[in-house]
Amino acid sequence: RRSLERTAGRDLSLDRGMYLEEELYGSRSARQSPNTHLGRDPGGGYIGELQHQNNDLQRELANLKKELELTNQKLGSSMHSIKTFWSPELKKERALRKEESAKYSLINDQLKLLNSENQKQAMLVRQLEEELRLRMRGPSLEMQQQMEVLFAENEHLTREIAILRETIKELELRIETQKQTLQARDESIKKLLEMLQSKGVGKEEERQMLHQMQALAQKQLDEFRAEIQRRDQEILAMSAKMKTLEEQHQDYQRHIAVLKESLCAKEEHYNMLQADVEELRQRLEEKNRHIEKKGQVAMQATQERNRINNELCELKDHMDIKDRKINVLQRKLELH
Repeated sequence: RRSLERTAGRDLSLDRGMYLEEELYGSRSARQSPNTHLGRDPGGGYIGELQHQNNDLQRELANLKKELELTNQKLGSSMHSIKTFWSPELKKERALRKEESAKYSLINDQLKLLNSENQKQAMLVRQLEEELRLRMRGPSLEMQQQMEVLFAENEHLTREIAILRETIKELELRIETQKQTLQARDESIKKLLEMLQSKGVGKEEERQMLHQMQALAQKQLDEFRAEIQRRDQEILAMSAKMKTLEEQHQDYQRHIAVLKESLCAKEEHYNMLQADVEELRQRLEEKNRHIEKKGQVAMQATQERNRINNELCELKDHMDIKDRKINVLQRKLELH
């Protein structure tokens, strides 16, 4: 900014010099214009006018010499200022421009690398999310269906085991009742036999009736024994079935425990994958923020480079203007 103010000051001084010079040239031309008219006057007046013009020319020459000295001094100071100030400043600006260009290219390379890494990590996040969906949604539905089936079978087996236990208890009670009935009938038959034996040989009808009663009692006893044996076999079959169901129930319980452990392991794996995905997302967001910062730095570097280019263009324009003014002054000096 100071350099521009100095340049503007020098421009104003040169403009004032050119303005004074134009005024001198204008006054000279204004004084020369009546000479052609006076040239038609008599000889004495013409010589006096020539002397007067000679005096004016001497004064103008002295003024021009002074103006030339001032212009040479200004030109020397301007050239000295350009050599002592603008050349190092331009070198410094060129060095800054090269440094900014190198920094800008480095930032662009870093942005390209960060964008490629960002794309890779975004692809990795998408792959992990897809893997999570494939691993957790499908197996979870299948496992849930298996768990529901196992729980339904477990409840069914539990109900069957309870029913079998109640049935076994009822059969045991009935068998116990029939055993007590058989024992009571055996005792009654024994008592009848003892009574008959104590009475001695009775009539034929009594013997036949006793024989029939004994045969009937024996038949009922055989039937009861067969019923008891059949019920015992049913109890054994039900006990075996209940044992099988209990073993199956235990197998289902173990299977359910294994499925629960597998589900817990998959949930832990899912949580780990979720944590990995979250970490990758955080890293991706961090890199996006880093890329945004780099982009802002690159934008600032671009703006700074454009500003420096504009300043350089302005400096070049000022230098061109000064060169033209110097050339104009030199031509005017050569004309005089």
